[in-house]
Amino acid sequence: MNRSGVFRAPAQRLLVIAFVLAIPTVLQAQVAPWHRVDEARRQQASMRVGGTVSRLRWDMDAGELLFTTSARRMMYDLDEHLLIGTDDDDRLPTRDAPARHPPRRGRQHQEEPSPDGAWTAEVVDWNVQLVPTGEGDPIVLTTYGHRKFRYGTADWVYGEELDQVSGMWWSSDSRHLAFYEFDERPVRDFHLVTGLTGIITRIATEGYPKAGDPNPVANLLVHDLDTATTTRIDVGDDPDQYVYDVRFSPDGSLLLYNRTNRLQNVLEL
Repeated sequence: MNRSGVFRAPAQRLLVIAFVLAIPTVLQAQVAPWHRVDEARRQQASMRVGGTVSRLRWDMDAGELLFTTSARRMMYDLDEHLLIGTDDDDRLPTRDAPARHPPRRGRQHQEEPSPDGAWTAEVVDWNVQLVPTGEGDPIVLTTYGHRKFRYGTADWVYGEELDQVSGMWWSSDSRHLAFYEFDERPVRDFHLVTGLTGIITRIATEGYPKAGDPNPVANLLVHDLDTATTTRIDVGDDPDQYVYDVRFSPDGSLLLYNRTNRLQNVLEL
């Protein structure tokens, strides 16, 4: 805008016109490789990948990347730069099971079904138990849990900042269950007023470490269903570290987890 209050429209219009004129050249440069293939394959290649991408697998001999989405199975041709959707290739991974609804923000799932469908690990009153799918009584794995010292679940900080949506993890053969022992006793409580749209408000209490305050102490336990024994995993002795992204190797023989210091400048697997 100049001193008379009038926008300098001509200069702005020139910039816009120059940008618009340059778009076809940019697009042509981007799509030039597609001219090596026929029209039918180019139509296939124009498909969009929607949903969650998972189960990636390389086929280097064929020069292809195979993966699935929530909508369909896909293949990317590395030589022709083509994205192809198909359900006919036996080499493609099967689709993932429908995703569960995520837990509430900053929380973890309170139930985890075993891969074989025989059990469901549940958090009940801050403790972990195994509930059989058929007849039978639950197997209680822990009994001393409470809000500040919990099993099978973490806290809001782990859910919000580390995307930790679960505190229990099954091995692929359903023989082992790993779960958190989460000590929040060093963490001071933070209080919020909720229910502001209702007649009566209420206090919501959450353990939340402010800068300089102690972190919660996360430990891992693994229960063996065959021997009915529970083993404590040595995750290190740094009380301020984060232990997260817990999972078993595909064959169930290894328990993997990430460990990082509070500064989060060192990550260990």
